[in-house]
Amino acid sequence: MATAPVRLVAHGDAGALSVLAPALFLAANGLVLGLAIMTVMLLLRGKMFAAPTAVSQART
Repeated sequence: MATAPVRLVAHGDAGALSVLAPALFLAANGLVLGLAIMTVMLLLRGKMFAAPTAVSQART
């Protein structure tokens, strides 16, 4: 998805897309990088996964 505008420009597409392509590429990659950084931060803080809960014993 991030490279689609860049590929269109490389194939000769002109107009507004040629101006927006670099910005769209950077925005998409920035979003992925931000999600990766936030995921690592959650893992390091120990908040990525919910704490396991105790299972109550069933009465028989």
